[in-house]
Amino acid sequence: RSTKLTYAVPTILTFNIAGCPNEYQQIVYLEHIQVETSISYTSRGALEMHLTSPA
Repeated sequence: RSTKLTYAVPTILTFNIAGCPNEYQQIVYLEHIQVETSISYTSRGALEMHLTSPA
């Protein structure tokens, strides 16, 4: 999805992941994730990204 970023205005994106709802393949512990983004931003060094686990 596309989101417009504005300088000095925090933007929070939330993604709910169901994992594998099947009881035989259910994810119990998640140890490694990868985030792939494509970001264009005019002010070099002014962009911060934080990834937070709900656990």
